[in-house]
Amino acid sequence: MPDGAKTPAEELRRRRAALSRAIDEHLAVLERHRGTSPPSTESDRPASPESEET
Repeated sequence: MPDGAKTPAEELRRRRAALSRAIDEHLAVLERHRGTSPPSTESDRPASPESEET
């Protein structure tokens, strides 16, 4: 079967694999940027006064 003539199931598998790779790449970028956020936002979140007093 020529490369251009794919069954609908094969096309869906190909698109799903491409989307999965794109999602993984975006998550990796977000994870890298997560470490570059200002320290105040990272330290304020776990030790918020409201959560400690309740």
